[in-house]
Amino acid sequence: PELKKNIEECEADIEDIKQEDLGKSKDIIKFSIHGGNTPQEDIEEKRQKLIANLESRIAGDSFELRNMDRALDRVRSDEHFPVIEAYYFEKCAIEDITERLHYSDRTINRHRKNLVNIICDALYGADNTH
Repeated sequence: PELKKNIEECEADIEDIKQEDLGKSKDIIKFSIHGGNTPQEDIEEKRQKLIANLESRIAGDSFELRNMDRALDRVRSDEHFPVIEAYYFEKCAIEDITERLHYSDRTINRHRKNLVNIICDALYGADNTH
């Protein structure tokens, strides 16, 4: 959920940057040499750099999100997947999960750990150490 929020926020920021006036206040006078660029070209260059930075963040988060979805696909059909959903996505306390799924807290933790290990193996492969 957090990666999806990051992507949405970056996309909104890009739209804001496209609309924003990135120029300086007209009340401030500064004498400088722009190296051949007009102040408007400098503003557009700044705008493009900001957008490129956000697009790079979106690409990275999208890549991680796809990897996480693939890893979760490996355990979605597991009968104990509701433990993962409740604990990580719904942010439920162990006590609430035990009531909902009718398992002991030790059983909940064991299932959670087993599924997380499978997810980690899918994400990190041989680099994963349990």
